[in-house]
Amino acid sequence: MAETVHLWVYGTLKAGGRLHHAMRGASLMARCRTVAGYQLLHLGWYPGLVRLKTSDPRDTVAGELYEVPTDMLEKLDEVEGAPTLFRREPVVLTDQAHHPQAYFYQGSTLGLFTVAGGEWSVG
Repeated sequence: MAETVHLWVYGTLKAGGRLHHAMRGASLMARCRTVAGYQLLHLGWYPGLVRLKTSDPRDTVAGELYEVPTDMLEKLDEVEGAPTLFRREPVVLTDQAHHPQAYFYQGSTLGLFTVAGGEWSVG
């Protein structure tokens, strides 16, 4: 059996997203949100996840948790522009015992708008 990791996605890699094809071979485990302390920024045609220094209960982000074969990570990193534009790091989710990773935005946040409700629309 192949080694796997848990990857939480929140934008174009979600089911129905324009880059979801890159997730072929991954298994959806749950739809869930982060704990407080995260925010989703609007970067144009895709979002970017960032950590906040505060933990306002309104600052959560919605996404999908997948079990991903480790041999897919190199391709996913390429698709996400990691480690320059995004970097894969641990994220904390509500009601999940798993220790998933997510792609965090590495660029400047100056002048960027937040995504209302912390949920990126793929449709």
